[in-house]
Amino acid sequence: MQTAVVSSKYQIVIPKAIRERMDIRQGQEVSFEPLENELRLVIVPSIEELAGKFPQLKRAPGRSELWKDDKR
Repeated sequence: MQTAVVSSKYQIVIPKAIRERMDIRQGQEVSFEPLENELRLVIVPSIEELAGKFPQLKRAPGRSELWKDDKR
């Protein structure tokens, strides 16, 4: 188990072994999720990392597709 100490500014440093194992990079966004007596740190994927991950979702129609049947 890796530990960290909360600073006087309520900051923590993610231990190097964890950063390397999880490939956490400088500037990467993370999310904190409180659970009962635990705090989960979740890596927020970039939009580039999400590209192609959900092929079952259909693309929303574009503006021209929405208005093509409109007879105004």
